[in-house]
Amino acid sequence: MEHPWTFAQKRVALAELGTDPVWTDDGMSIAYGIPTDMLKLNYTNIRSARVRIEGVGILSDTSSLEILYTYRATDTTKYSTMFVTAFATRLAAEMAFGLTNSKTMMKGLMEEYEEIRLPRAIAADSQQGTPRAMAQNEWLGSRTSGSGGIGGRSGWSTWEPC
Repeated sequence: MEHPWTFAQKRVALAELGTDPVWTDDGMSIAYGIPTDMLKLNYTNIRSARVRIEGVGILSDTSSLEILYTYRATDTTKYSTMFVTAFATRLAAEMAFGLTNSKTMMKGLMEEYEEIRLPRAIAADSQQGTPRAMAQNEWLGSRTSGSGGIGGRSGWSTWEPC
């Protein structure tokens, strides 16, 4: 879950549970089932959709919700080489003290994982497609343009990744 690895992504149209949330004063009036292999919700098909994971469902204010999510990928043949190297380094770090009784070795391996292996694997994985476009945050846009619209007069500080 440290990164939306390309080999562990799925897109799905969610099925409504058919039961309404008990109370909906927050606008979350539609309940969807959570895919059984989902680890982390990454994106929805409707940018303005409000979603919240609660219990065994995903609540939303939007009908026909589709999501992109990270799933529990068990087919190791799909893993990227750099991910495997980073994962092996993480496992070695977690087992190092038990096997060697050396906190120095454990700390060194964890630093290698966090500072070298994981960032390299994430960087390589992130280059597997077209980058997501930048979009202006509506609230910040209204603060700089004054009308709630995105008038093109805003500074870079009001832009964020989609």
